[in-house]
Amino acid sequence: MTLKNKVQKSLKSTLILLAPALFALPASGEWAEDTLVRQEQLEINNTFNKTTWVGAHNAYANEEWGYFDPNQTLKPRNLLKAGARQMEYDPRKDDTHDLRLCHGDCSFWGGEKTFAEGLDEIKIFVKANPNAVVFLKLEMKDNYAKTAQKLENNLGSYIFKPQSGQVSVSGCSGRHGLEPEYMTRAKVLAAGKNVVVFAGNGALEDCPESSDFKEWVHVGVEYQGSGWQKQLDKPGSASSAGSYYEQGRMTLVHDPNTFANINGGFDGQIFTPGNVDNYMRNGHNVFELFNFNGNNSFFNDVKAQHMVWSWANNEPSGGGDCAVVNNVVGLNYDDTHCNYNLRFACYDENGDDWRVTSGSGIWEDGFQKCVAEFGGDYKFAVPANPRQKNDLLDEIDLFQISTAVYLNYHDLSLEGVWQGNTSMKLSLSTSTEVGYSNKGTEYDYRYLIERGLYSDNLLEVTSVRLRGKTRVKGIELTYSDGSVVYQGDDDGDFTGSLNLGGSTQLTGARVCAGTNSGTDRLFYIELTASNGSSIEYGPEQGNCTNLSLSGDFLGIFGTYGDGHLKAIGFYTGSTQVFETTPGYEISGSYNSAKCIYKASSGWSNGIALQIRDCGTDATGDNEWIYESSTGYIRAANNQNMCIHKKNGNWDNGNPIHVWSCSAGSAANKSWNYDSASGRISARNNSSKCIHKKYANWNNGNPIHLWDCSAGSNANKSWNLD
Repeated sequence: MTLKNKVQKSLKSTLILLAPALFALPASGEWAEDTLVRQEQLEINNTFNKTTWVGAHNAYANEEWGYFDPNQTLKPRNLLKAGARQMEYDPRKDDTHDLRLCHGDCSFWGGEKTFAEGLDEIKIFVKANPNAVVFLKLEMKDNYAKTAQKLENNLGSYIFKPQSGQVSVSGCSGRHGLEPEYMTRAKVLAAGKNVVVFAGNGALEDCPESSDFKEWVHVGVEYQGSGWQKQLDKPGSASSAGSYYEQGRMTLVHDPNTFANINGGFDGQIFTPGNVDNYMRNGHNVFELFNFNGNNSFFNDVKAQHMVWSWANNEPSGGGDCAVVNNVVGLNYDDTHCNYNLRFACYDENGDDWRVTSGSGIWEDGFQKCVAEFGGDYKFAVPANPRQKNDLLDEIDLFQISTAVYLNYHDLSLEGVWQGNTSMKLSLSTSTEVGYSNKGTEYDYRYLIERGLYSDNLLEVTSVRLRGKTRVKGIELTYSDGSVVYQGDDDGDFTGSLNLGGSTQLTGARVCAGTNSGTDRLFYIELTASNGSSIEYGPEQGNCTNLSLSGDFLGIFGTYGDGHLKAIGFYTGSTQVFETTPGYEISGSYNSAKCIYKASSGWSNGIALQIRDCGTDATGDNEWIYESSTGYIRAANNQNMCIHKKNGNWDNGNPIHVWSCSAGSAANKSWNYDSASGRISARNNSSKCIHKKYANWNNGNPIHLWDCSAGSNANKSWNLD
């Protein structure tokens, strides 16, 4: 991929004004509910047994729907809007043989909503929130086939079906249970789905007869090495939840009460504002709450603010793009700018061990500092659940660290989209919108960019087609995961595909717009790729605009209308991947005391490369990282800068210098390294290699391009490790 610098936003004027949590302002309801969404994305790559779910017991039994004995105030879609992500439903057959959502006998009270209506509530929510994952738990007694039919008809396109996975299923043909040791929200979203359906309760049949039910519902739980069980583990205390967490188990506790004070009312309430944090810190997973109201309730129940374990009150405040934990302000995260000199949080996933570096630096230094101090198993990290955060705070407290500590958590790519435990930063570029000006500039499928950033798996457009009749009427994009999106009128014929990806990028567009029968329309689009291929549709009439584009193609914007293309622009982007390995000097294979250095300090484009004594720059400015995927050789201390050949030609003697990684053709900066011969050859012309200009090893000897087959091996053999 290409690389582009990101312009720094406004910075906090001071590091962190530390104040005791006692004096923190109360959290607003909107802030707390928004933060639950941020936590959902922070935990996107956690396996389910390491994921926190805010849930609602008997989510269908609520005051908004007029239930006689409600467990909730809000109906399901409003519970989801308030931050809940786990719904519990009881589908029961009524007198008409339909399925309704009932505590017990559906015919006793009457008026209960149908199971289909309950499923529609979830569908409405996930359509509006395509990056949300909902965990739907069914308490079954019978009616398995009819339940499956309703799931398929009302929610089928959103359900992540059970599938043969990591754990072998025993004792029930065709049944696949939940796999909490392997399933993640990211995997659900990557499959284009939003809902995981689970059946687990005492009345559940070990192997339901309905094959349709087993097709849609995860039946029980499948654990590696410990077989199958009907239900998730139910810890009797916060400490026992911690024991289950350490065993890799998934836990669920529900409150059985009704807030109408029926059958005991509040007397048996399990989770309270006073104890829920302790359950979270120990690693409990599913909190199937009684009367979860977001943050809008006068009852002494668990609110959204009590389920926030990540950000401090009313943070992030917009004061910076990188997160810290400081062990003072509420023991939670704060946003600050990325150029302070701070220590770093490091995590060994295999050993489940947190450490804090003794060395410090700016935020980007964390990727190398963790490896340098603790070894390759330790990565620059952010705690991605409350148990991990508690373990990091214990480490901070043990070593009496009083300063803020950088976390691998940032919104450098897209303001407000916080990425956790990622090595990727995206710089977005937008073209000028062409066409009807009132169609806006928002990316039509922005959620795809957000999802890619959250999961460290950015989707790019791999092919484009245009569609039309007398004029262009639509544009179709196919993404690297195979998903297809389309904007425009479903009319006319398609062009062939313009194939993109790898080193082939979208480089230009010509768009013609005007008025047809008094209505604004696009008439013509031509798209051109870096390899010279192109596609076009329509007549070149009206006002025509040429657009120059660079970077990976991520999507189009401005196209919304009445089925016609009225305006169009292009989002492109370039990513920086922060390597987790330290940089190395490039030394001569025939003289290991001599290395390739920059000729002068700083990182201006065009600084030449030359020979110099190894180890003579204590700043590390002359250490390099070879990125095998792209062939780029990045500067370790400024990964925006790469080793380029100076001119576009392949002439012998073409100087080698440093230049912005995001600029110029990939042919000028993509290299293959052969460790056997030591040669660094051009990826786009394997006959050309990086040489020192003269046969001697004198400091200042320039580095240039020359035939790989010419000259002594000593002039072109390097150690890049």
